[in-house]
Amino acid sequence: MGYSWPGNDRELATTLKRAVLISADGILRPQDIYFDLRRIEADGKINLLRSPSILKAVKSPLFPVIFQSAAAPFFFILLILLFLGPANPSSNVGALFSWAIGWPTMIFGAFIWARFWCSLCPMGAIGHLAKKLLSFNIPFPAFLKQKSDWIIAMSAMFIIWLEIATDLRSSPFNTGLLLLSIMLFAVFFSIVFERQSWCRYLCPLGGMMGVLAKVSPFELRADRNVCASQCSTNECFVGSSSCEGCPFGQMAPSLRSNRFCKLCGNCVKNCPHGAMNLNLRIPGREIWEMRQFGAITSFLVISMYGGLLSELLETGFLYDRFYHLFFDLPEIVVFTLFFTVAILSANALTLVAAMISSQISGETTKENFARYGLALLPLVMTGFMAYHLYYLINMGVYFPIVLWQTFHFSIFERLVITVPPSWTLFAQQTLVLIGSLGTIVISYRLSKGKHPVRISRRLIEVMPHILVALVLTGFLFYGIQSFFY
Repeated sequence: MGYSWPGNDRELATTLKRAVLISADGILRPQDIYFDLRRIEADGKINLLRSPSILKAVKSPLFPVIFQSAAAPFFFILLILLFLGPANPSSNVGALFSWAIGWPTMIFGAFIWARFWCSLCPMGAIGHLAKKLLSFNIPFPAFLKQKSDWIIAMSAMFIIWLEIATDLRSSPFNTGLLLLSIMLFAVFFSIVFERQSWCRYLCPLGGMMGVLAKVSPFELRADRNVCASQCSTNECFVGSSSCEGCPFGQMAPSLRSNRFCKLCGNCVKNCPHGAMNLNLRIPGREIWEMRQFGAITSFLVISMYGGLLSELLETGFLYDRFYHLFFDLPEIVVFTLFFTVAILSANALTLVAAMISSQISGETTKENFARYGLALLPLVMTGFMAYHLYYLINMGVYFPIVLWQTFHFSIFERLVITVPPSWTLFAQQTLVLIGSLGTIVISYRLSKGKHPVRISRRLIEVMPHILVALVLTGFLFYGIQSFFY
């Protein structure tokens, strides 16, 4: 009632139609209704779809099917190698690929191509194929949608804990069980619920990649000018005769985060008005352009840091002292306590900074924690990149050796390379420094958005969080040095 409706009855009808399409349980809520779509943030971005060759490739019916068709059979081969191959992970092709190539590809890929990995993911592709054979198409429960952030945060922390506490890297069989379990969940939820509900609301790996993808220099967004003035049929959501709608149930003009986009290109194929843009942007720009921040998402980001740090410190004197306090308990219990303490400590440190910063910003501590906690994302991402870079370099060297020994192709022998440890350490430290700088810049930009005039006040507001970022950077430096070298 407080909106002027410059588009008259057509804009009103379109707005209500969109609201009905995305509403849950047939109830319209304020968050289902959005207007004034014409405001877009296109400055400083390059639309790659202006290239005819790129546009043709994305609109092709082979995209991304051709990649999924290759990934799905490979996934089953990988499972066979994990279950039936050698128990020694250094001799098992499946285990080497999973940990030396698979995980690094996911982490680095979240930056390089955002959440496109979820379009390639064989588990999601197999679930989608199962859906075509049998589908009940039940609407995903609204209460699970509301708790999705918590479910993803807890399940992602469980995956990180499981990997460390059970030394999953040393057991190809257990690695296979984990991948098989995720695939079965994906198939079950694909058959029972509408669209790709598992990938959107529940998948722990997809949830982690979605959060990390916020830092990516790529984004798929709609030109909301076109949506508001020309579209009344919403093919991006409902689909067309040749292509289904958004698998994540997103309305293109309301999409503002890489977290909810797997870059499958369905909206590009379906939109008859050419409103979709594949933008090249400044990495991390999405964070300082956000209008709403969720404390749960920030908790997940900081907890990912805590989980990573707990593993890096596991071989150091801090863990030794902690272990001696509980030496009479089973080792897995002691590590679980250490894992929990690391997560809670990282969150507590950020919370204290938020309590101080909120006194300057004039917002609540929760709002401040949500905003600046997300600013730590570049540091967390590069921390994971630095961690997995070591395995990519030092475990990856065994991959061609094992291929050569297994398949007796001499070409694999020529692919063996070695990298001096000092080079690896330098690359890891450089990544962490870049992430720390990115966090500081984004933190400042977030304060700038809150106080656009008084520079001194912005600096005072952001300083506690900059200090936290520097402390967390120092722990990463120490952890990498002590764990790997």
